[in-house]
Amino acid sequence: MSAAIRLFRMLFDNTHKGVYQSELDISRSLNYPPEVISALIGPLKEAGMLTIKGGTLLPGRAPEDLTLYDIARVFMGDMDDNALESLSIETDRLREIRISELE
Repeated sequence: MSAAIRLFRMLFDNTHKGVYQSELDISRSLNYPPEVISALIGPLKEAGMLTIKGGTLLPGRAPEDLTLYDIARVFMGDMDDNALESLSIETDRLREIRISELE
């Protein structure tokens, strides 16, 4: 999940600056193997959180509309709150934390 958060932070920061990146550019910038970035992109794209236009990755939502809970659900599945809480994950707090708030 931390790799997905880093991916979004970089995408939001760069698109705000008018810098657009391909999957390979992102792999190099984050220092992750291309396979890791590819594995992240598929589920995030399916969830509508990422779009790809002309080989360029773009956020599918504004940073203030994307929470840690949204990202967690992509990778952990559609678990109910009780199951997440049994893992000591405070779902209410995850819903409150917006990607735009992370540094």
